[in-house]
Amino acid sequence: MTLRPSDLAREHGLSAQAVRNYERDGFLPPADRTPSGYRIYTEVHAAALRAFLALVPAFGHAAAAGS
Repeated sequence: MTLRPSDLAREHGLSAQAVRNYERDGFLPPADRTPSGYRIYTEVHAAALRAFLALVPAFGHAAAAGS
């Protein structure tokens, strides 16, 4: 199953830009791209985002990211 940034964003109440920023900042694994350059996310990305967002309230962004 492939997902768009907006699909991940909707599930978590985020903006699609926030999802792209989390990928850029290394909180999500790098996404594959379509031939035209669109990001392709998978269930692995969705699970990583769920895990990261679950840790943020307790530990903050830096600790949740492993920084």
